[in-house]
Amino acid sequence: MLKPISLLLSLPLLTWSTIASSQDFDQTPNWPLCGHISEAPPTGWVDTDGCPKERWGRSDYTDLPLSSTFGPRQKASSGYRYDYHRGIDIPTPIGTPIFAIADGIVKIAGNHSAYSDPLIQIRHYRPGYSSCKNVGCYYSNYLHLNSWIVSVKQRVNKGELIGYTGVSNSGFAHLHLEIRNSPSFDYYSVWQRDAIHPLHVLPYSDTSVPSISFDAVNTSIPNSPVVQVTVTTPRLDVTGIVLLIYDEAYQLVNQPGNISDALGYKVNPTWFDMDIWNFQYTHKNSSRFPWESFGECPYHDEHGSNYEPNVHLDEQAPDDSHVGLFNGVKIAPARYNARTTNYSLSLTFNELNGPAQCIEAYVFLAAGKTASEQWGDCSALK
Repeated sequence: MLKPISLLLSLPLLTWSTIASSQDFDQTPNWPLCGHISEAPPTGWVDTDGCPKERWGRSDYTDLPLSSTFGPRQKASSGYRYDYHRGIDIPTPIGTPIFAIADGIVKIAGNHSAYSDPLIQIRHYRPGYSSCKNVGCYYSNYLHLNSWIVSVKQRVNKGELIGYTGVSNSGFAHLHLEIRNSPSFDYYSVWQRDAIHPLHVLPYSDTSVPSISFDAVNTSIPNSPVVQVTVTTPRLDVTGIVLLIYDEAYQLVNQPGNISDALGYKVNPTWFDMDIWNFQYTHKNSSRFPWESFGECPYHDEHGSNYEPNVHLDEQAPDDSHVGLFNGVKIAPARYNARTTNYSLSLTFNELNGPAQCIEAYVFLAAGKTASEQWGDCSALK
């Protein structure tokens, strides 16, 4: 039986409601390709008409299938090496029309020194606000463009035509969409660390329940168990997995990694949350806001003065380039593409405290729903 969400959220580790809440975004956005409208357009429709209002906020007008969702993946264009993907990839022919997912102001249009391919970036205000101040804004990034028809500082309406898709450096024709969610205390931020799962924002509905399996539990050292779990699901909105460990008295075992250190980092926790880990461990750096001004990374000794954003979550395991290894967790995504029926992610937690009489695993979704599974003798849990 699932625990009440209020109990789970009372734990100090589960704070992603501060990272992404559905109320913080337009309530009826459209997908950027308007449900692949150009492939089977309504009678008389042309791309300059924009995405029709009847498709806004509708989960039956998505741009599925995706070739990559948000988070860990094996990157097909780079020999299936491990990669941490901060957006979603939508396969589509070059020249497919793109539409703004919500009202906003164009911040980037075309080539930019921080990106390898042309893009459009749109800043969106929170519902009910006309400023980013105190509440932050969110941004939509549309990458690998072939052409664009908007300009910087231009106001665009939801569903408005903004440009046309292109191809990445790998030769793959697709649209890469990112959502970057600025926190209230850094409300003009639009760093890569602010990227969240786009399915927090876009209309998406899948009622299937993810499957969770305990692949291996090693309790040979009782106070330091190693646990491998896998979540498998046709859903593409998985955002995290949490382990709860109970001792012989069925009391939760304290996990030091679930408590923030002096700098606010959670090091070696019993959970993996894609949004929070991206926010904490994707470095940002600029001449105006040097990384050092935000406090020193607890893994500073591992990368020295290198503050590139992709030094942690994108780290490959030394013995296997197809998996990642960071923050006490081995991260092994299965290969996925637009023809795959299931998304699968295996996690091995190497820095746990025991003893473990009972372990509960929960998978969290962008939709906010959970699924769970148990290992061991959990009969006395209420």
